[in-house]
Amino acid sequence: MKNFGEHLKQIRLENDLTIRELAKKTNLSIGSISLYENNKIIPTATSIIQYAKALNISADYILDLKEKKVN
Repeated sequence: MKNFGEHLKQIRLENDLTIRELAKKTNLSIGSISLYENNKIIPTATSIIQYAKALNISADYILDLKEKKVN
């Protein structure tokens, strides 16, 4: 099992997004996304919801609780 930051990065890369592009889609800062992906900080529930909405995936998938990423 990957750590949380690696999982977030994998999701971003599966969607062919740069950190800058994801930041625009989620309204999160580039720095925050980088910190999440490098396991320096854990995203808030609000940030996870922003990821889910921007990428049209479930929060459960982001949290690695579900194998399917569809809402």
